[in-house]
Amino acid sequence: MCGWTSEASAGQISWMRTKAREIPAFESTPQQDQGGDDEGYYVWVGAKHAFALNHLDSRAYLNSSVCHCLGKSCHLQFYYAMESSVLRVRLYNNKEEEIFWTYNISTHSQWVKADVLIPEDLKTFKIIFEGTL
Repeated sequence: MCGWTSEASAGQISWMRTKAREIPAFESTPQQDQGGDDEGYYVWVGAKHAFALNHLDSRAYLNSSVCHCLGKSCHLQFYYAMESSVLRVRLYNNKEEEIFWTYNISTHSQWVKADVLIPEDLKTFKIIFEGTL
């Protein structure tokens, strides 16, 4: 994941990049990437140990490197699939962080496309995906 770093709030869960078919059976994630390929990769929030799923408020963060918006409007587009979790997109600029997108309804392992409009006044920023199980 070039330019992206993962961190966990309490070390219980984290963002992981793997092939769709290699996701552990106890995780309720899609068996294919958004293009329908079981050999394709995606990132997902999960626990390295099943007991970690019982902890409340387990959060993991996926942080981008610095992004630049060179045009009049910029969009962040991504696909997500969720079950019993919360996904937030935060934008960080000038030591201020703000939530710009939140979703907490199960998609039952179906991929859904999201399109987040970046505010026009943000020309340099970082993107933070926050996943909560």
